[in-house]
Amino acid sequence: MLLAFAPLAAAGPDCDGGSVRSLRVSPTRLRFEGTITRPGVHHHTLLAGGAAFSFELAAADDPATVLYAASIPATQFVTRGSHTKYDRLGTFPGRVTLRDSKKQADTVVVSIRVAASIAGTGIDRDLRVSFTAGTRCARTCVSPCDLGRGKLRCKSSVGYRPFADEAFGAFLAAPPATTSPLCGVAVDPNPACDFLIEERCILPYPSSFFLHPDLSTPTGLRLAYGPQSLPKNVGNVHVDPTDWNTLDGFSPGPMILALFPDTGSPVAVGPGSDVAFHTNFARSLEADHPVVLMNATTGERIVHFAELDANTTDVTRRALIVRPGRRLDDATRYIVAFRDLVDTLGNPIRPRLAFRAIRDGGTEADLATACGAPCAAAIVARRPVFTDVFQRLQTNGVDPASLILAWDFTTASSSALTDWIRSVRDQAFALGTPSFTVTSIDDGPGGTGRNANIFRRVTGTFQAPLFMTADAPGSRLNLVGGVPAQNNYATVPFVVDIPRVAVNVGGTPQPARPTLWGHGLLGSRTQITSLSLLAQTYNFVIGGVDMQGMSSADVPTVVSLIQDLSQFHFIPERLHQGFLNHLLLGRLMFDGTNGFNSDPAFQFGGVPLIDTTEVYYSGGSQGGIFGVAIMSIAEDFKRGFVAVPAANYSTLLHRSIDFNPYLTLQRAAYPDRLDEEILLALIQQLWDRAEPQGYMNHLIAGDLSTPPVPHKVLIHMATYDSEVSNLGTEIMVRSLGVSQVTPVHRSFFQIPEAAAPFDDSAFVEVDPQRKRCNLPGGGPNPGATCTTDAECPGVSDPATHTFCDPDIPPLTNQAPPYNNGNHGSTGSPAMGQQINEFLKPAGQVEQFCAGPCDPN
Repeated sequence: MLLAFAPLAAAGPDCDGGSVRSLRVSPTRLRFEGTITRPGVHHHTLLAGGAAFSFELAAADDPATVLYAASIPATQFVTRGSHTKYDRLGTFPGRVTLRDSKKQADTVVVSIRVAASIAGTGIDRDLRVSFTAGTRCARTCVSPCDLGRGKLRCKSSVGYRPFADEAFGAFLAAPPATTSPLCGVAVDPNPACDFLIEERCILPYPSSFFLHPDLSTPTGLRLAYGPQSLPKNVGNVHVDPTDWNTLDGFSPGPMILALFPDTGSPVAVGPGSDVAFHTNFARSLEADHPVVLMNATTGERIVHFAELDANTTDVTRRALIVRPGRRLDDATRYIVAFRDLVDTLGNPIRPRLAFRAIRDGGTEADLATACGAPCAAAIVARRPVFTDVFQRLQTNGVDPASLILAWDFTTASSSALTDWIRSVRDQAFALGTPSFTVTSIDDGPGGTGRNANIFRRVTGTFQAPLFMTADAPGSRLNLVGGVPAQNNYATVPFVVDIPRVAVNVGGTPQPARPTLWGHGLLGSRTQITSLSLLAQTYNFVIGGVDMQGMSSADVPTVVSLIQDLSQFHFIPERLHQGFLNHLLLGRLMFDGTNGFNSDPAFQFGGVPLIDTTEVYYSGGSQGGIFGVAIMSIAEDFKRGFVAVPAANYSTLLHRSIDFNPYLTLQRAAYPDRLDEEILLALIQQLWDRAEPQGYMNHLIAGDLSTPPVPHKVLIHMATYDSEVSNLGTEIMVRSLGVSQVTPVHRSFFQIPEAAAPFDDSAFVEVDPQRKRCNLPGGGPNPGATCTTDAECPGVSDPATHTFCDPDIPPLTNQAPPYNNGNHGSTGSPAMGQQINEFLKPAGQVEQFCAGPCDPN
């Protein structure tokens, strides 16, 4: 059966090698004899497990130029004695014979005779043959051809001899005079794709291959993804790289992605390869660690961990993910290297042929005999960068000969990540405190108070300089010459709660400390209600605005963008306006002359109810996450409290139960699991401009302002949080260099511990110690609370709930099977006391827990 199909040259990674023994091609006839060498193969096993035997003859200088291609179902081959043959019952116009080679072990000789129309024989070109046979592909070395009388007469290719360390394919007789181990290699001719990992254009990720020189940027580089470099959706539309290509480097919190040759079993990242997991970060810094993440200039090893994507069992789609254990530096070159990996059966993971061709040398002419002149030229062109990479690794104790894969990348500059928001902030602050309007005052019936904790809720709007193309969800930054430009004003709703203790009815008002509250995931400003008890107990005035870009009003836009990630940039861009609105709310609370205190709604008996000595930021969950970024650019509030925050989103999303419905939508548009990981890595690059990963290196020093405005932050984390992963919080805290307050529930690698009291930033883990009767090993249907297995099954529990589960989320990049409720468990009297003592002009970190903090 004659078929037209995509060139086999790009059909699969690391194809088996082979050779051309004889080849004659005329316009009406093709005669070929050559070999395929594969460990343990025989003529009767070559097609095992395959749907078809496919054969393609293509030009060596252009694999897309196919002279002939055919495919025969494997079921149409029969084995008789020493041969396996096409049974000639199908429509293929010729003969195919397979037999074992007598000259080389693990080798099958393929003979093909075809009487058919052969395209392109009137041009003098060298040829190469590609196959799919069984479950694998194979390629021969290049056959040199001459054109004579309308026919191509081709010489034998060089012989295929596997690398010496591969222990198969030994010659049983005198070998050919010239051999090559690289017959199976092919290089994608698309100059916008990296050829190191053949399955995906963008892998390995992130790579300097996609950074092109640009002297106008701080790094001297600019991202240059091609129009088809990024994954495509079910509509065959690639993610548009336009917005990524505004960056001058990669994320300082990257997902480092690689895919290794398929051995039939997954790469072993635990026992076997002994790769550091996030339960043992220290292993990643040991000299013999199989994964190296290194500062290319200093040689410093960077703490990290590695994991296989747990969202698929398909080893051909299962990315190996390396995540830094702390934020990388901006505008810095890093090297990634892998060595000494095995699969779960103990089989060594070998380098891909293209990488071996770069690593192990060989002249361009030698390479051309294996894979053709364009392939050879592309490989040789990459060698100068890799020579430098190998030299730097060698200098720092890594033998290049041991490498399975290595490459380099450069992180984006601080300017590329933060200039937009700094410009927005500075332009807005130059206009002074915004004007505002009070639209309602709720102080209960007859002015007796709204409720037991809040005396008055004030709602209204203020006029914020607008830096978006429109004051609406789905708008983007109004950029003029790459710089945000004001586009009139936006009317921003606010809500402020004033506690009863501040009003002190019947006595002298006690002005309250002002703090913002950053709301939770896709929520709204009215979530300040959850702070009512804190406000009354410790006399805080609490204000809120919507986190534009990730508020309830933005949900339709978020849902739409998840299904078309070319549009993802709308989220981080609109967050710039959301961040500004929080800064301006802080200014209104802080400015005693032109701010809220100037309005009777914020007075009682003529006395202003806001203490404008200092204003603070507070936020939880999403508000805690973005709060770290907001505080890093804040100039009016210097202290802040953030509950259950973390960084970065590419680490958090798969590990959060909250992401499940959005992941379902994304998978409908982008169903390939390998693409799923690539897409999470890609959106991190854009999100860096509006999430902690782009900013937290500036938080403590406050150096995004001139002069600097240093900040101090108190971080509370809930043990085994199923919405915001503890892993992300740990990485954030380590990156900030913040100390954990003793006594601790758990110690964390490279996070110092300090006894209170002290005046600095601090981290506290709060352990709710919840357990539930559950299915052994966990499950989606948790039972009643428990403390021991003996209590299970408990009241209303099915008899199968026999295990007292400590509610530990999966350690892998998967969401928990159910929400354990720990996320909102950090509120307790002891934690409230700690927040109260920290959010003061001369505040400090105090410890009010008798032992490790437990909210119960």
